[in-house]
Amino acid sequence: MYVVSIDPAPTKEAVVCDGDFRRVPALDLPDLCHELAGRGDVLLLWDAPLTGPPLGSQSRSAYSQRTIERFFSRTATCYRAPKGISVLPYSGCSHWAITRASLGLPICGRYGLRQDQLPFRLTSEAAELARGGSRVVESHPAVAAWLWLRLAGEPNRLWAYKGSKAGVAVAALWSELLETWGAVLSDNVVEAIAVVPEPQDDDEFDAAVGWVLGKALAAGDPGVDILGNATIGGFAVPCDDGLRAAFAAFAMEN
Repeated sequence: MYVVSIDPAPTKEAVVCDGDFRRVPALDLPDLCHELAGRGDVLLLWDAPLTGPPLGSQSRSAYSQRTIERFFSRTATCYRAPKGISVLPYSGCSHWAITRASLGLPICGRYGLRQDQLPFRLTSEAAELARGGSRVVESHPAVAAWLWLRLAGEPNRLWAYKGSKAGVAVAALWSELLETWGAVLSDNVVEAIAVVPEPQDDDEFDAAVGWVLGKALAAGDPGVDILGNATIGGFAVPCDDGLRAAFAAFAMEN
């Protein structure tokens, strides 16, 4: 399965990673996604919200914030993302329009296209990937990187890696993640990661981490799974039994 990760941007170039990096103007992303969907078995990791309010939802926050975003922004869950990692309500993400134009997602209400009319099938169960086809999984690379380093005992480092002057922070994060991946991911995935150039900025970092998540999912690596689903929101994360239990309890209460 061909794995590609895209860090979309509505006003600047998106970063695409398939083991190497390239930059694509936002206006060209819809055509690129159409081309990718025609390649056959493709797994696309997309760094922006892909789900919206389910039909018939009675939640007051249905049109603003998903359950998964509330989970990572609440201190009570013990998994609140640290300062420097933003888990915005999906309605506040500026990627909305370019995501709709490129993927037709999120599907919102009765007037949205059906899933079988879209170029990529939204996937929220890792086991579905074995069936092949053009698949898309949401990613939140900053959250995934934090969870990996949290598992490795490094949760409290500084996460200010965004912006033009954050190159040193990006290099340090990448180095720590390489060490962590070597310990928690399967050998074939680690070998694939070794060919990825070191990210030079935060956009390349996010695209590369998304690609690692995708490679692990495509390989059936037990170290990565999808947390949540299309109803409450979900994205690819490192496997952590404590995280899954805490999220399940939070989702039931919310």
